[in-house]
Amino acid sequence: MKLSNLLVAAAALSSLSALSTAAFADDVTSTNNSQIYVGAEGGLADAGFDLDKFYKSYIPSDLTGTDLTSVSYKRKSYNLYGNLHVGMLFPVADDISVGGQLGYDKFGNQQVKLSATNYSNVSDSSKESEKISDLNAELVVQGVYNKFFGNVHGGMGYFMIDNSGEVKNFSSGVVPASAANTTGAPQNKNSLRPIAGVEFGYSFTDHVQGYVDYNHVFGTNTHGDFSNKVPNINTLGVGVNYVF
Repeated sequence: MKLSNLLVAAAALSSLSALSTAAFADDVTSTNNSQIYVGAEGGLADAGFDLDKFYKSYIPSDLTGTDLTSVSYKRKSYNLYGNLHVGMLFPVADDISVGGQLGYDKFGNQQVKLSATNYSNVSDSSKESEKISDLNAELVVQGVYNKFFGNVHGGMGYFMIDNSGEVKNFSSGVVPASAANTTGAPQNKNSLRPIAGVEFGYSFTDHVQGYVDYNHVFGTNTHGDFSNKVPNINTLGVGVNYVF
């Protein structure tokens, strides 16, 4: 079948509201057809972790008069994120579409490790890490001007927090830390939190879009430490969509 015949058939199908979800846009800058898209993005993520603050209460400010000869503190902060998503948009007016999007986010790990050594050359260490990911569903309102587009989106994310390790308190200046001064990492916890963002992009071809995206997670952990509460997270990234 010739390409022109395929385009005519697609246009005819899109005019039938009962079959509108099966009609794919040949021109992504037009809002006369529904659009199904899949995409991926990545960039910078700031969850507000204060890793220097985390162990300040667990080590002596001055080693003089303690049993400790040395203390080392290491931290790793991967302030990055990745996202995969799929969505669909329906035209509601000239150059305006409304739809929904489902996505998955993975945020970079945060890790801290403290090691202490006493005069007898006995060492002990404390280590903890936190991993955050989420599944989300959002409402999308999008506008188009020529090949440019922009949207606002918001919804809910189901956040999964994975903590591991144990905290040992060396503030008394003694190594090894006693069992009374050792606690486990906060329990893992899943919770729902609202998310919102804004996106601006450009349609390079009929099927390929590039965009810049900003998102904010409305978390409840405002102390900058590890816990089973979702922190406030801000992300800024770039992505690409494929429109069917």
